Amino acid sequence: MKNFLFFIGGGVFMMLASYSTPETYSCKDKVERLTAKNDSLRVKVEQAQKMAETAREQAEMAARNAENAQRLAAEAAEMHRLMADRSQEEALIQAERAVEAATEATRQKALANDYKKRLEACQKNN
Repeated sequence: MKNFLFFIGGGVFMMLASYSTPETYSCKDKVERLTAKNDSLRVKVEQAQKMAETAREQAEMAARNAENAQRLAAEAAEMHRLMADRSQEEALIQAERAVEAATEATRQKALANDYKKRLEACQKNN
């Protein structure tokens, strides 16, 4: 009977040992797999962070470019306004000169008519 109990006890011990050994290895395997997955996820998170940083930098650059474009457009509009003002001033100056020239031409014509009448009067008297 002792041998029988010893045999059963040994069998139970062997059975427990066989169950605990694979679990120990499977836990180590699980830890290694989870560590590998964790490392993989860490790499993916770092890549996502780099991509987010790149996208943020690109957004900032786009905002700066938009501000520069808006500033340049405002400067161009101001320059066109100044050119239009200058053209308008030049047109007014030319119009004034044209009026002065017309006035002078009218005065010269009146003087010429006056001289012509005087000349005709002198020729009649002589």
